[in-house]
Amino acid sequence: MFTVVIPAFNRPELLRNALTSVAAQTRTDLITRILVSENGLNRNSEAVCQEFPELPVEYVFQDVQLPVLKHLKWILSQTHKGYVAMLCDDDWWDMHHLEMAQNALSAYPESIAYFSNYMASYGISSLRGMENYRAKAMSLGKVGFKNSGLNTYNTSDVFNLSVLFTLFHYSSLVCEGSVLQKSVGILDEVHPTQSDRLLYPVISCYGTIVFNPLTTAIILIHSGQDSHTYGSVEWEAERQNGSLKLMELAKRQGIDVAEGINNLYKHADAHDKEIIETDIKMNFHQLDKAAWFDGYDILRRKKNKEFMLKAVRYLREGRLFTIAKKIARRI
Repeated sequence: MFTVVIPAFNRPELLRNALTSVAAQTRTDLITRILVSENGLNRNSEAVCQEFPELPVEYVFQDVQLPVLKHLKWILSQTHKGYVAMLCDDDWWDMHHLEMAQNALSAYPESIAYFSNYMASYGISSLRGMENYRAKAMSLGKVGFKNSGLNTYNTSDVFNLSVLFTLFHYSSLVCEGSVLQKSVGILDEVHPTQSDRLLYPVISCYGTIVFNPLTTAIILIHSGQDSHTYGSVEWEAERQNGSLKLMELAKRQGIDVAEGINNLYKHADAHDKEIIETDIKMNFHQLDKAAWFDGYDILRRKKNKEFMLKAVRYLREGRLFTIAKKIARRI
């Protein structure tokens, strides 16, 4: 049975779309509770919830607005029986989302969490979107990966891949409520931009995760997203902090992430090698922090070449101050 949790933030029109997708599920009989928590001080969301009397909606209004991760921790750590399926108020599900989750968890009774693939969309009423290309990298190191079937991941798998990229999206999360309660403490230790990236490996410490490459969650890209409140420099710094934190957590679990990623890199084809190199470069802006990576020398040469090409371009454009700033940053 499922509890659906929807953290809401002053977006009643988008919340209506999210709840419509819940009401359209092929297995609404599996839903025992829908917890909607409004954290944007807008009571219009309560009226939206009342438009769905056929759903077991429990509405909570946060009288004092909570920081985003405190609100997320609160809603995920409530006493939830069975499984918890999260849906952000600005996203929506395919009608088969919960049915597929139920089937997957039944097929792998030892598993504690399930994630579907997802895609990003630039509008509710438009098909213009982009495929989640990072999900393609879920096949890294997975012998017999199934493009149209279920794939399982152990703790080492999840930690190794999470250092490279964020594996899933919150709106594709289905997890045992008891496991979530034990896992959400990590949200007190991380930056909002890295919360999902760190949460999934912690969840994996309690058992197997099942991943379905089929897309049943749709993520809306819009200017009001929390991620848009942070600048590129902060994102860059926090990606590296998140990577280092993951390696620290993995070490506590007896997992050598450096060895794991280098093993992936060693056996990868040229295409997958490029994926790994790209993500190491993106997640370690101070490249020396990734000196353990077997492709480090390749990345260092590429970075130096890129720097020289930019310097030449800036010289031609007379941007000497820009060159000075970049040199100072490298020192």
